[in-house]
Amino acid sequence: MKKITIFICVLLLIVGFCGCGAQQQIEIKQEDDVLKESISTVVLEQEMQGSTETFDALCEAHQLLDMRAGDLKGDNKESLVTVYFYSLYGGYAKGTEGYTQESGGCCPLAIVFEKSEGNYIFKEYWRPRDGSYYQKDLKATFPKAVYEQLMELEATAESHNQLVGQLEAQIQEKLKTK
Repeated sequence: MKKITIFICVLLLIVGFCGCGAQQQIEIKQEDDVLKESISTVVLEQEMQGSTETFDALCEAHQLLDMRAGDLKGDNKESLVTVYFYSLYGGYAKGTEGYTQESGGCCPLAIVFEKSEGNYIFKEYWRPRDGSYYQKDLKATFPKAVYEQLMELEATAESHNQLVGQLEAQIQEKLKTK
């Protein structure tokens, strides 16, 4: 009888821990509008800063790959969230025939935010280096499952085309008001 009681207690503990972890993971995986806007703001500030050009519109679209509690170094502070995503961004000028892209790019990125009272406060920005460092940096920084998901994303034009569609919709909307 004692063995059965101990077994049931251990089983309940395991189920309890799994349940808590799953609930936290579901909460973290949801990208709300505040987070979406925070990601776009940080990317545009980081990637377009220092540009001497004046743009009629700055736009960013991204595909969220994963969100994890803690920072890039693995410090698991409850208030920190690392967001891994693929971003497409640019600065655009309005012309007589529509718009032209003046500057921009696309790449996988990671941002660490501190979540406080429903807001995301920017803490750290990570971008892979170019050339022969690109794959090394991604493997060293992105969790293995996220890296594999990214490789799959980069291999398909469909995902990129979806981001282009999102970006074009944003550009059209922003340039309507100018």
